[in-house]
Amino acid sequence: MKKSTDLAASSVIIMLSMAMIACGGGGGDGGGSSSPSLSTQSIAGIWEGTLTSTVVHQQYSVIGIISESGTARFVNATWGAQYSATVDTNGNSFSANTTAYAPFGGWFPNGSTVGAVTLSGTFTTKGSIVGTYSGVGDSGSYSLRYNSLYEMPSSLPTIAGTWSAQIYTDTETLTIDLNGDITGSSTTGCTFAGHVSIIDSAYNAYEITIVIDHCGQENGTYSGLATITDPAKNTAVVSVSSAAYSYVRLMTKH
Repeated sequence: MKKSTDLAASSVIIMLSMAMIACGGGGGDGGGSSSPSLSTQSIAGIWEGTLTSTVVHQQYSVIGIISESGTARFVNATWGAQYSATVDTNGNSFSANTTAYAPFGGWFPNGSTVGAVTLSGTFTTKGSIVGTYSGVGDSGSYSLRYNSLYEMPSSLPTIAGTWSAQIYTDTETLTIDLNGDITGSSTTGCTFAGHVSIIDSAYNAYEITIVIDHCGQENGTYSGLATITDPAKNTAVVSVSSAAYSYVRLMTKH
């Protein structure tokens, strides 16, 4: 937020978060476990993999969270773009109309910074997602694998505490109390308020809203998802957006 905390840093943050997720949960293989089972043909989970553009002819790393309610966040971890969606399923097929946000200072192939992208494909529960995308002047395919860290239970005591993220020389701090209420600030003067709520206590995904103030053009209400990425190292990813801006952070609890 403000110049030192803008989304120019998000690709670095998300590449770090991918490493933390890999360490914290490992890749799922679709087999059974002692963890709670997802319902038949559920697409919910933490997902990791690659996206390949047929327009710019590049491959990118991608991570995503799809909650039990079908709300989803995907992040291009190489470049920093974020995608907000509600996923609809029919058997083992799915589709989603997403809002895509370019990283701060970047733009999509059609020159836009925010735009619509359609997703479609097939999935196996706790296994894989494959499909295609089109929008904002780009198109291509993606392949993702399930991460069993999603099966860690969620609770307000688990997410409660003081969390911080370092963005260049700026430190952002969020404090979450046992009711899920958020307060916080950054060393550049931004202030944060909001709320975290449980979607399904059996799974590692949280609904989060953050109101940002005293940050100039980035003031506004941001909503999305959060997930614990490494319980041993007390790290979490927050992935939210407003109508015009994206906010993605890897945060550490102190």
